[in-house]
Order: sequence, then structure tokens, then C-alpha cells
Amino acid sequence: MWIVVLTIHPGSTQRFIALPSMKAAKSTMSAAINTVSGTLYEDFVQTWMPKNTTEATASVIMKIFVVVFGIMCVMLVYVVEKLGEIIEGAICGMICSIIFNSWLIISAQLARINRKWIIVGKEFSTNGCSGNATVVRPDKILTGLRQVGGSTYIAEDLNPIFTVSFMYYTLIGGIVGIVIGLLVSFLTGPTDLNTLNPEYIAPGVRNFLPRFKKKVEHNSRGDYKTVVQEEIKLKTTEGI
Repeated sequence: MWIVVLTIHPGSTQRFIALPSMKAAKSTMSAAINTVSGTLYEDFVQTWMPKNTTEATASVIMKIFVVVFGIMCVMLVYVVEKLGEIIEGAICGMICSIIFNSWLIISAQLARINRKWIIVGKEFSTNGCSGNATVVRPDKILTGLRQVGGSTYIAEDLNPIFTVSFMYYTLIGGIVGIVIGLLVSFLTGPTDLNTLNPEYIAPGVRNFLPRFKKKVEHNSRGDYKTVVQEEIKLKTTEGI
């Protein structure tokens, strides 16, 4: 429904997310948005919520996140629809994102190897236990570390960014890629709206810009003629 209302071509959406059918595309996008909303609530919002928060309240909050992320996804469709003149920014953003994420992941793994970041796990062995009580004594392995979570300890000189959950690597890489891509696009020369072909702007966005309230129509002689959108609608109505 949203594809028809917002004049997004179904084939373009299908090719963009590389799925064989629109049904699979919608299911994949819905699952991804639900996963992001649930993760955001569990890792950030839930820690600030009262302990007596009901499941109904949590469900409402996650539904709000789903709506917000859905709107963001629809808005990004207009951004990725035409990428011809911003390829430099896209490539630079991608490369910088890969480099930054690689540095983040490798540094996090090295911190675990060098025991600068320790997550104390459960004790599975019952050897040496007196009676039925099992006591974990991590004192020796946690010397010089500070507690930052329930069972997470890090060294004083370790940057907390290395302790970010792996589930946020994609989000961090995406933000880095977008920011770097925008900066490179502006530095290499932004597109002049006065010379931009209106057909490069999605119809839904074009209506908000006075400069693009006119549409270009190609005729048989090979040149272009500028006509008002109302005239195009009138011709279409007369032809039906």
C-alpha cells in the first residue's frame, strides 16, 4: 500500500534490497524494523524504565519505535532513488565505514584477548563445593579493572566504545558512512538545483520544492519542453 501511495516503483524497491519478490521484501523489512526496535528497547530504554513496567507499556514503546523507523526507511527510499551524481561520496563513505568498523571490531577483540575487558560468566563446575553452595571468586582475574555493568569489567585505560555490543556495529558503520558521504559530496561540489533535471527528483519530494513544480517532457524532435504538472494531468485525463 505504501509503495503505491508514495509512487515508489515496486521493481526498484525489489532490486535495491535484492529479494526475489515484493512479499519477501516486505517481510524482510518488517522483521528488520521489529528487531531494531526490540534491541533499542532492551539495551537502552528498559534500563531507565521502572521495574513494574508492564508488557503492554513495553509493547506501545516498541510500536512507536517501529513507526519512527518505518518513516525513516520510506524517506531513505527517495535518497537512494537517484545516486548518479553522488557516487564519490557514496564510495568514500563506504570505505571510511569499513575502516572504522574494522578498527572498532579488532580493537574490541584485542581488549578481550589482553584481558582488558572481562565478562564474568557463570560457574559450571561443582568441584570443591561445600554442600550445595557454589561461590564464584573472580577477585584474582579482576585486579585493576572497574565494573561498568552487572558482570562487565574493563581496564581504566580502555575506551568504553570498544565495549559496545556487536549488534550496534551495523548502526555505527551506517552513521559513519552517511556522515562521511555527505561531507565528501559537499566538498566535491553539491548539485546545483537550478540546473538539475526535475525528473531526477521523486514526485513526492518535488511537490515541496517550488523550483521543481514543473516537469520535463521529451518530444519526438529530440529536445525538451517544460510543462506544468497540471497540464500533464489534464492530458492524461483526456486520454482515458
